[in-house]
Amino acid sequence: MSAPRTSTPTLIAAMRALARDIESPDGVANAAILEAAERMEEMLDALVAADKYLEHRRFIGGLRDKVKEAIK
Repeated sequence: MSAPRTSTPTLIAAMRALARDIESPDGVANAAILEAAERMEEMLDALVAADKYLEHRRFIGGLRDKVKEAIK
């Protein structure tokens, strides 16, 4: 049994909070977590754009389903 999946925007916000709040002597962990959050946000934006593009085209149904699942 797996735990429910956290929404992508919530996960991004949590990673930003972690990057801000954790204490890392050299700041490397903070920077890595923040960069990961930023990349996730970029990917989310790209997936939302892809979903809008696929919405009006007759692509393989499974592709749009996977994009919509990744956006959650």
